[in-house]
Amino acid sequence: TYDSIYADKSKRNSVIVSKGGVKEENTVYYETSTIIGDETKLIHFEKNNKQGLLMPDSQTVYVEPIYEYIDVFYNGLAIVKRDGKWGMINKLGKEVVEPKYDYINPYSGGFARIAKNGKIGFLDKNCKESISPKFNHAYPFKDGLALVDKSYYIDTLGKKAEKLVEGLVRSGNCHELPNYMKDVFPGYECISLYH
Repeated sequence: TYDSIYADKSKRNSVIVSKGGVKEENTVYYETSTIIGDETKLIHFEKNNKQGLLMPDSQTVYVEPIYEYIDVFYNGLAIVKRDGKWGMINKLGKEVVEPKYDYINPYSGGFARIAKNGKIGFLDKNCKESISPKFNHAYPFKDGLALVDKSYYIDTLGKKAEKLVEGLVRSGNCHELPNYMKDVFPGYECISLYH
């Protein structure tokens, strides 16, 4: 904790801290507040070009300044950058996704897009790499499907799903196509998912 933190009137949004009676001028930069689950407002700060989070009392460090960037919390998670790589922390300040990705997009459709070594994959809602980075391009999931490599769709298990017409998809185990549908979808003999 810091002994005191007070505004540096010579610089906008800058503060001066004192720890152990030693004044550390302009080492902390006040950025924005972020709210975690219980409505606690955390204060983003910067020290030695690294970002951390302070508790509302502005004296207790919640997350040590070890990150190049900390995003705001959304659904209990914040995207962080450390040593040039991206990961995530939870509202307790614990790394739940090790910073090892080239980038991470926020969650959309239950999945977060990740990139590693130029390939794109997905993290599931438990912050686990559910679809390993292997695609050149990938759009966010919508209605359980994601367009990848600008040519085909995958389902939430990463398996190829064929889009027949808008709103109708074939993936996974196939079931025989009913006779009344064979005229509508010539060349298709089975179908498994309707969206």
